[in-house]
Formats: sequence, C-alpha cells, structure tokens
Amino acid sequence: MNWGKIHIACRIGGYPDPVFFQDWTRLVVAGLRDGDRVMSPVVGMPQHYAAERIANNFLAGQCDSVLYLDDDMSFLPADLDRLRDDPLSEGFGAVSALCVARGTPHRPIVFLDDSEEQNGGPPWKIPIQPEPDTILEVGFIGLAFALVRRETFVAVRAAVDEDHMMFRWDYRGDSEDATFGQTCRECGIKMGVNTGVSIGHTGTVIFRHVHDPENAEGSVSGNVEFEERANGVLGTIPKLNKELAHGKVKG
Repeated sequence: MNWGKIHIACRIGGYPDPVFFQDWTRLVVAGLRDGDRVMSPVVGMPQHYAAERIANNFLAGQCDSVLYLDDDMSFLPADLDRLRDDPLSEGFGAVSALCVARGTPHRPIVFLDDSEEQNGGPPWKIPIQPEPDTILEVGFIGLAFALVRRETFVAVRAAVDEDHMMFRWDYRGDSEDATFGQTCRECGIKMGVNTGVSIGHTGTVIFRHVHDPENAEGSVSGNVEFEERANGVLGTIPKLNKELAHGKVKG
C-alpha cells in the first residue's frame, strides 16, 4: 500500500519565509505526479485550526493522502519522492520527514514513546542521534513535512467527540499534533519519522539534521548542519528563475 494520489497543502501563518516560497515553487512545478493536487494554502489561522481546515478540505476531495507543509521549512521535490516511495512506510498511517527545532539546541523532532507515564500522559524521549535511514515509530509527528493517509483521518474523526476537532490543544497543554497523535495511537494507527529524509528548518540560518556516528552520545548541535541564508536563497533564486524560464526545474 503506497500513498497514492497526494493533496499538497500548507499552513501559512502570515508572511512565508522566502526560502519556503522558493522550495514550494519547485515542488508544485516539478514535484507532482499524475493525480496529485495542490490545495490553496490555509493562511492566517492558528496552527490547530489550519491543520483541521486542511484535513476537512482533503477529505472533501478524491486524493488518497495529504502532505502537510509549514511555511518555515526548506526542501526539494526529491524529498517528497523519498518520503512517498519508501517501502518501510508500509503499515504506517502517517509519516513525517526528519527536521530539527529552530531553537537551541536544535533537537531532532522525534518523539519516541517512553515506558512510563508522567503528569497524566505519556512522556516523550528525544534522541540526540536518531537511527539513520529508517522509519522510527513515534508517539506523534510534527506536521512540518508530513504525509497522512485518508484512512487515518476517517478513524480519528470517528474516535473524537462530535463537537471536538481532530487537531486541538488539550487541558494539559498538548499541542494539536500531539493530541492528534495520541488519538491515532488509541485507534491503533502507527506514526513514524523517516530519518532518511532530512529537511531544513529556516531561521537566521537553515538548520538541518545530519547523521554523525561519532556524536551519538555527544551534543545535539554536533548533529546539525547550518546553511547560510545568503547562499541558500540569493544564490539559488536566479538559478530557479532560469530553470522556470526554460521549463526545467530540477529536484
């Protein structure tokens, strides 16, 4: 079972990062396959409302899966190819690419379930060096670059109260993606992070996780690659414009 036809969607809080806009353009020009669709961006909503709107818009269509994107990520069309084609995703209801937090110490966004509960809910263990080139089953995933199957939404929608959203903040302060993930787990749906697909998180520079076997127990920042924005944006926009003009956008 692959991901089938994918509906591409993004959450834009206000003004999208130029790096994201560049990469979004590459994706919609060169990264789609037959049957894929592009959803109008959801703009100016709180994150949980935006996630819910995307899910509802997707369910009203005919695609098999939806790709969530956030407007502060950096990626290539090939990243979607790797995420959707990886045979290890068989049996997972949702899978995200690997990215790191923008704030220091830039921890990988991999929320492994721990063995004991605390404060009324499951704790999350974040590894310094996630196992490379695999799909790690996690407690929940972020929605920055994530595929979710139609069957996942159908199951979660049926499991939540009629007057509740699938994506919501709960009384403990869990974020919308954590609450959605916990409902998935209650429904027996597996969620994973594909550590073979590493995407960038934009800020003053572009932060990206890299696998360093010699730093498995070292500092988190030792596994982070920093890309200067001047090189990442100003150096590639003219190249992208040239590719667009000649109809040859590279992945």
